[in-house]
Amino acid sequence: MPIIRGAYQSRPLHIMRLRLRLRLRLRLLRLIQRLIGCAVLAFSIALIYLQTTIILSATSFGSEHDRNSRRSYGRKRQGRRLIHVVSPFVTKNDTSLFAPLSDEQFAMLVSIKNAQEEFSNNTTMTSTTSGFDSVLLACAVLSDEYDTLHDILAPYCQRINTLPRHTGTEYPKLLPDTKLSFLQDIVDAGTSCAEHNDEDFYLMLTNADICLTSNFYTELSHDFARRKRKALSINRKVLSKSNLDMSSSLNDGQSTPHSAAMEIWQQAHVLIDEDKYRSHPGYDCFIMHASVVRSLNFGDQFVGFPFWGINIDFSLHIMAEGYKNVESDGTSWGTYHLGNDNKRRPLKWNPGDEMMTDWKKFTKEELAYLAWCPLVGKPPQERITLQNVINCGKWFRPAAANHTSLVLPAFVNEGYEKVYLENSAKYLNCTSEGLPIVPWRGLSTPETRQNWIQKWG
Repeated sequence: MPIIRGAYQSRPLHIMRLRLRLRLRLRLLRLIQRLIGCAVLAFSIALIYLQTTIILSATSFGSEHDRNSRRSYGRKRQGRRLIHVVSPFVTKNDTSLFAPLSDEQFAMLVSIKNAQEEFSNNTTMTSTTSGFDSVLLACAVLSDEYDTLHDILAPYCQRINTLPRHTGTEYPKLLPDTKLSFLQDIVDAGTSCAEHNDEDFYLMLTNADICLTSNFYTELSHDFARRKRKALSINRKVLSKSNLDMSSSLNDGQSTPHSAAMEIWQQAHVLIDEDKYRSHPGYDCFIMHASVVRSLNFGDQFVGFPFWGINIDFSLHIMAEGYKNVESDGTSWGTYHLGNDNKRRPLKWNPGDEMMTDWKKFTKEELAYLAWCPLVGKPPQERITLQNVINCGKWFRPAAANHTSLVLPAFVNEGYEKVYLENSAKYLNCTSEGLPIVPWRGLSTPETRQNWIQKWG
């Protein structure tokens, strides 16, 4: 019995010790769990804080970047675009620093590049004060001159397109020694640069030797925003080359075509600021909204010879809302030309009372179109201008067989007849045969043009 009692008394002490150990272990385990939980919580808080800091920093950087972007461009990246298209060409027999381009063409490229940069850096442009938001320069060159000109034009032109034809390919017997570009092809080269389905852009056409003042695009954009125009043309200033000192840059042996053209650009702006220029009545700069471009068919008129400029001017009076011709010498901005020569004309236009021998190179059927060109004042006396006047007649002559009741010129594209009929009355009349009459001074009458054909054809 004592043994049994002793065993009974020692058993609770053993159990108590076991329970105590278990409790201590449980407390230790709970303490470890709490420490681990605190560590995890602290790590989570630190991680959240770090992520929040990174997000806030990125947001701050993004806002600053956006502010810098707005300061840099002054307007939205996406918006209405101005597509400026020019048609540079290889100048024959030119051995100057600028070859194969002429000095006028290189000056044109540099002036456009500088005008683009000033427009992009302008911080005053907003969606309400700008007619367009960006400027793209497209250079349209003849296919056989592409390889020669590509690397020269690449630093200036955002797009370089090729033209499918020229006067030499279209009139190989009559004009084999000419390479004049067709206006419609140049227009197509420009419109091809528009974004897909973009119907809200401006197209700008200038001759390859027409320079821009540095504030040109900025002022032009303001003008379109204020006036709600659909088209505009600008006559150029003419700067005398005798007022430009190019001898140092052309003869120092270190100048590049770009640096020499930059010097021309700088001197030209000094002459403009000092009003040392004269005005010019010709048309060689047009800006048209896409809707106006779509309304016009430019036919077979080619650039470089009359009368493509005055023909576009006439059509825009009828087809373009708010159209105006602006003279550069009446503005603080505009276009200018170096000298008053034209290297693309191998022959003089209307040299006097010489015999009209070139008329015999055309058939009576071809010359008959001349009666339909109302914007010619004097009889052309050489083949190139005469061909363009014939093309002008095709541009005005209606495609319909009956011309006695309604004259709808061929330059009006299908779907825009209403625009023409609503606006043409004050600009265009016609004879009983339907021949067009434009009531402007200095122009010939249909009877006069028919007499030319009978006399020299």
